[in-house]
Amino acid sequence: MVKKPRGHYFTFRIVGLHPESRGQLTLKSADPNDHPRIQFNFLSAQADRAVLREGARAVRRIVAEDPLAAVTESELKPGVACASDEELDAYIRASAEVDHHPVGTCRMGTDDGAVVDGELKVLGIKSLRVVDASIMPTVTGANTNSTAIMIGEKGADMIMGKPGPAALEF
Repeated sequence: MVKKPRGHYFTFRIVGLHPESRGQLTLKSADPNDHPRIQFNFLSAQADRAVLREGARAVRRIVAEDPLAAVTESELKPGVACASDEELDAYIRASAEVDHHPVGTCRMGTDDGAVVDGELKVLGIKSLRVVDASIMPTVTGANTNSTAIMIGEKGADMIMGKPGPAALEF
């Protein structure tokens, strides 16, 4: 194990907010007690790797400018020797973490790929709604928690028959 030198540090976190890579969630069997089969396929799209590489390079450009340049002694990870696309890809694969903001498995919409309608009702099934982040067609550009809370609140209002808010006039 490499011992980290003593001192002060700062870190950047590079996030691929809208990945092109897609996984699958499928049933293992007809038994409802079986866990689903989950295939994430992280970083399978070349564009996702390119976004993270450019993020790493952007961080290096930012740190090379004052005021950060004035207080930076060296880059610890991945280290300046990690520079080519292949080296950065290898570092990203070895160190990437997942934030788990799964959405879209029961996405809302009006096209053939939609699972629920605008009232969160599952298409083709009576008396069943989905009221969680899985109805979002895509990941939001923010933390999904507040969005999921809003979906829950709006879904509860729909189920209880409460009218929506009045339209705003400008």
